[in-house]
Amino acid sequence: MPNKRRFFAALLTILPLLSAWALAEIDLKPYEIESDRFTPVEILAPDMYLVLQDGSLNGVKQPTALVLLDHGQKVFEQRLPEEPSDDPHISYSLFVADENRYGLRTFDNSTYAACFQLLENGTLTQGFSIEGYPHFEPLPNCLCRLHRQNGMCFVERFDWDGILLSSTPVSEIEPTPYSGFTVLDDKSIAYIAWDINVSQDQYRLYHLHVSHDGELLSSVPISLPNEIFSPMGAFSPNGGILSYTDAKLAGLREPYFSFLACSDRDGNLRFAKSLKAKNINLSVTQAVLRNDGSATIYGTAERSSKKLFRVFKLELDASSQILSRDVRDFTTRADYQYTVKLDPLGNAYVVTENENRIAIVPFEDLPVLDDIEFMLE
Repeated sequence: MPNKRRFFAALLTILPLLSAWALAEIDLKPYEIESDRFTPVEILAPDMYLVLQDGSLNGVKQPTALVLLDHGQKVFEQRLPEEPSDDPHISYSLFVADENRYGLRTFDNSTYAACFQLLENGTLTQGFSIEGYPHFEPLPNCLCRLHRQNGMCFVERFDWDGILLSSTPVSEIEPTPYSGFTVLDDKSIAYIAWDINVSQDQYRLYHLHVSHDGELLSSVPISLPNEIFSPMGAFSPNGGILSYTDAKLAGLREPYFSFLACSDRDGNLRFAKSLKAKNINLSVTQAVLRNDGSATIYGTAERSSKKLFRVFKLELDASSQILSRDVRDFTTRADYQYTVKLDPLGNAYVVTENENRIAIVPFEDLPVLDDIEFMLE
């Protein structure tokens, strides 16, 4: 009996410490990189980041610079031409095709030309330019462009020397620019499109697959909740599609949730469901889809009024059953603008912005706090 009393006394002593640890604010300083607020950052691998510094850094005005950081050290830095303040027409952004192919994209608003320069062996290449519609999708083996011409829509493939490899007309349902698309091994194209007509109360999403010469191979119509944001997509190597988008039911004071839909290459809908948690805003920000239809999804869960700030990782089987969940605490002193990103190797990170710093925190470094009940229905 004395031993039992000592055990419970020790447990009562430990519980407040555990609770305090679980709710303690996470120190982001070890994970911060020198940057401006809203600075574009791409994660290439653990502790390797491509950064586009722009504007004022710590109150000091400086030119835009492309910087490569390796374990906190600058291994590459190149200043970029400054724009006349009275007539800006050049914009810079970053692109990543895989862990070995990444660089700088320069877009000229006056000529609608995009220049792609790879960062290779410590040097920024001369690159190549492509004129036309500015939405591109960098893939490991090619650079793709969504191109509209004479009322038709094409997906064009370029090699990394800027040579046009193919131009594939897509169906009359055009891709949405930010949903993503991919080119499969047989050069066919899988992509996502949406068809929304508010006046007719029509909210629909399509998963489509077209051959290399534009023949429609499959089309999966999916009904949507009536308030959604721009859908994003994940694609399996064999042509499966997983779309995900934040959603909200119009007129109801309910939290945001994520709407997920998955189909296979042959046009069979695996599932279309909503991921929710009671009184919590959920947002899926990244997903990985495998050939067997199973998936890993990452996202954020927050409720500011409850001071609840979490990130999560869910493993789903092909029928959308949740096989496992991993919830991590992300209570910090930041302003809670944060998201989950993946590097080309599949590692997950939480990225946040706080004043003049951006913090990149490996998902696995965060404390486990499994206090959310997910519903996928």
